[in-house]
Amino acid sequence: MAEMTLPGARFVGMTLRFAARLIALACWCLGALAAMVCASGVGLISESLGRRACRGVSRTWARGMLRLFGTRIIVRGTVPKRPYFLVGNHVAWMDFFVANTILDAACVAKADIVASPLSAFMLKGLDLIIVSRGNNDILKANASITRSMEAGKNIVFAPEGTVAPGKRVCHFHSALLEPTARAGRPVYCAALSIRTPDGWPSPAEAILTTDADFYVRNPTDEELRLADTAREKGLVRYLFGFLGLPWHEYVITFRDQPIACTGRKALARSLEEAIQGMLAPMK
Repeated sequence: MAEMTLPGARFVGMTLRFAARLIALACWCLGALAAMVCASGVGLISESLGRRACRGVSRTWARGMLRLFGTRIIVRGTVPKRPYFLVGNHVAWMDFFVANTILDAACVAKADIVASPLSAFMLKGLDLIIVSRGNNDILKANASITRSMEAGKNIVFAPEGTVAPGKRVCHFHSALLEPTARAGRPVYCAALSIRTPDGWPSPAEAILTTDADFYVRNPTDEELRLADTAREKGLVRYLFGFLGLPWHEYVITFRDQPIACTGRKALARSLEEAIQGMLAPMK
């Protein structure tokens, strides 16, 4: 209670929490890196065993990162029965970690996530479908999605392609929905939102980071303000505000019934409207 009423005490509490989590994250990443080196070594003996070992390390690393971030995950509704094709809105860079914690699926992700050799190495055990902005890359990604569907794998991705301030769902791009629309396969959807403790900075202020290609149609003054604030934060300031929170909650709400449309654009609009209807806006 004292931390909530005394600004000085809150600042001290945030500073200690920030330092403790930063040290714990560094130790966790070093340990996970060592484990991944060992798992990769197993692959020299048995390829299949090595793949399973790398997958286990990657998923354990992702789950541990969320715990050290102070992330709580609340699931509402039921995860679809496999094999499923699932889309959701994109609220923060941690969406990827959350998806790999509660779902066993091939994740469609932008190339940024494996831009550094370290992140590429730590995520090598996950079933990623990497896509960038070029038309050829989209064709390759759709080919990978089609192969994953034919193999009976679960697939998950965010059609927005950008992080938004969390007040509404951004425009859904339909290009990567082509394989499932062509196959006539119904698509499930889930709405993501984040909550922070009462009296602390809102999720949009403490957790939001804005993509370089951030775009919202007809943005409100509040959305523009939040986007500008996110851009202006330095890394240290951002991490202090984020890791200094006592906790934050990810709320994932699954829609029970899938959506089926014959065309990818109609499918994208229907999914966008369905998720907007379930969305609990971040305050």
